Amino acid sequence: MANKKASKKDILKNKRNRIRNVHFKSLMKSSIKKAIDSIESKQEGRENLVRIALKQIDKTVSKGIIHKNSAARLKSSLAKKNTINKKESTAKKESTAKKTSTAKKTSTAKKASTTKKTVSTKK
Repeated sequence: MANKKASKKDILKNKRNRIRNVHFKSLMKSSIKKAIDSIESKQEGRENLVRIALKQIDKTVSKGIIHKNSAARLKSSLAKKNTINKKESTAKKESTAKKTSTAKKTSTAKKASTTKKTVSTKK
């Protein structure tokens, strides 16, 4: 235990700051996990969760709890996961849209060819 009054105050201050730091780090980590889970499960509203996670990272940096380069790394990886998942989902949507449109085109083409045949046989 410290002997001097100033060092005793420092111990109390460090304890108080540690509790605060643990709290904000925990909030940051949980918001990042929620965002990543929503990205991987392709939930609706994942953009909002990613935005909240990025905001929480910025708050943690502004309080001096984590270094700005560490925050940049976290934000970058989160944004990268989000954009990769966006591209995959849009590619899947486009491929299904193409499949349905080609199926519609072929079905209408078949209908048109059968109607032409019936018309040509009547002549």
